[in-house]
Order: sequence, then structure tokens, then C-alpha cells
Amino acid sequence: MSEQIAYCSGPMFSVGDLWEQQNIAAVLEAGGFTTYLPQRDGLEVGKLMALLLDPQISSQVGQIALSIVRKVTYSLDIYQLIGRCTCLVFNMDGRVPDGGSLVESSIAYAAGKPIVIYKTTPITMLAGTDNPMIEGLSTSWTYVHDTVDIVPALQARIEAQQGADYVYTPPPVVGLILEVGASVADKNSKLRQILAAIAAAPTGPDALKEAKALLEWAKTDRAFQAAFGSDHTSFLGPDGRHRMGTL
Repeated sequence: MSEQIAYCSGPMFSVGDLWEQQNIAAVLEAGGFTTYLPQRDGLEVGKLMALLLDPQISSQVGQIALSIVRKVTYSLDIYQLIGRCTCLVFNMDGRVPDGGSLVESSIAYAAGKPIVIYKTTPITMLAGTDNPMIEGLSTSWTYVHDTVDIVPALQARIEAQQGADYVYTPPPVVGLILEVGASVADKNSKLRQILAAIAAAPTGPDALKEAKALLEWAKTDRAFQAAFGSDHTSFLGPDGRHRMGTL
């Protein structure tokens, strides 16, 4: 079997969530899979958010930079889902399924990726069953209830879909988002270096100085402009002056 890269999709809002996601990734890796774990391999959005929204700095400029960070983070996850990962494990545990993970799983489903749904909670939508639009994402209409069963179930789904005459072709706008995401994933790209500089800033004001390069990148990058809009008025203040003039 060629290299299989599993996207680990699930909630990341508590210590428990983070531990469970890390455990699922470890189980997959022990079973021979490469994994993409957003909390480990993605952008440190929480740190960037804290730096760019520091009350010592201009909230107007910080909001612009944060908006760009959110878009490139989204692009990275779309790239990993469609452009790099070959399969997905959806951790459905929680009071309700995590919204972002539902979107990720739906994208993977539409792109023809093998999916396994992991669920241990007894919580259901109605009469012991879940929303069929969620349950159906597995294509087998079954869940895995123990981590030891994740790898065999995923291998079975991969084998079941092998030989299928299907190649996913992304719509034009998704292709542009994949291009942006590939830039974020490339640790040697200009965009990744800019984001690393912001994250490494010791204080909010220092981060804001580094964010100047991010605003310039967003104004000039063809794929970003085409995917997320080319209206430069979003970078202008009420008086028409470039907001970076406040830096």
C-alpha cells in the first residue's frame, strides 16, 4: 500500500479534546499512517490572535491582519484535506459534533477520500441515531467505538475504494485556495516566513510591525486576491489612507 496520510479531524477546544486527537494520531502512526494533526501541524492561530489583538496596539490594523491569518489558516486546512491527505478520521465525540470537523469531513467525502467516523459518546440526535447527513459520510453507515479499531477500519475503507475510476477536480476557486494553502504548508515560502515572524514576536506591538509584511503579501499575491477578493478598500482607513500608515 502506498503512503497513506490521514487527516485527523475533531474538536480542539479543551485539554481533553487535544489529548484525544493526539491519541488518535498516535494510534494511526503506530499503524503505519502518516498524519496531519491541525493542533500540531497547523498554524498557531490562538497565539497569533492574542498577539494581533493585544490592547496595546491598533485594533483596526490587528483585525485586518487577523482576517488574513484566518483565511490562510482555512486555506492550509483545505490544502491538507484535498491536496495532500489521502483519507480522514472524524472524531465525532462531544455534546454535538464539532462544526469545523463536519465541514472537513464533508469536503473529504466530496473529494472521494476514505473516511472513518470515531465515536464513543452515547449522545444521539433522535432515538439512538444521528443525523443521516452526518452518519452517511462514513459511506458504510457504521462507526468505530474503540481506538484499536481505527486502523483496521480505515484500511478496509481504503481497500474498498481502491481501483475506483475517480479523480477529483477542484472548482476554480478551490484550486486558488489550494494554491494559497500550499504556500502556507511550504516552510520555505515567503508567506510561511512572515507568519513565523509574527508568531515569534515577543509582544503585540512587535507582532504588528511584522504584520506589515503580511498586509503587503495579501495585496499582491495573485491566488489570495483571486480567492478572497481584490477589494483593496479593506486595507484603507475612513480617510482613504492606507491603514499601515498607523504602524
